[in-house]
Amino acid sequence: GEFVGLNAHAALGHDVQIGAFSTLSAYVDLTGAVKVGRCAFFGTGARVMPNLSIGDNCVIGAGAVMVRGAPADTTYYAAPARRL
Repeated sequence: GEFVGLNAHAALGHDVQIGAFSTLSAYVDLTGAVKVGRCAFFGTGARVMPNLSIGDNCVIGAGAVMVRGAPADTTYYAAPARRL
């Protein structure tokens, strides 16, 4: 997408799609075939397992490990990730 912010050491796997205006902080890891909606934010060290979708306007907290997809307009934290 347009205007995506990728910070130092962010890693993107194969077939990752990132929506416009999203931000990936340092050390974020999006593994294969992850789909990210518009305006999503990933805190430092967040991880997303393969084949998951992260909705529009989601916030994934620092160090969170996503093992399930996230619907739009939600916030997740911890490992494994829990909805706030």
